[in-house]
Amino acid sequence: MDFNYFIGIDVSKNELDFSVMQGRQLLFHKEVTNTPRCSIFVMSNYS
Repeated sequence: MDFNYFIGIDVSKNELDFSVMQGRQLLFHKEVTNTPRCSIFVMSNYS
């Protein structure tokens, strides 16, 4: 199986960190505060 994209999600107590890469190229990166309200916003806008 060959993958073209890598999606990374880092969860910590204070922050959520999202990134999307294609090969070695960074396509998207977003850091947000880890709160229940923010988590719902991120999931509804980027899913």
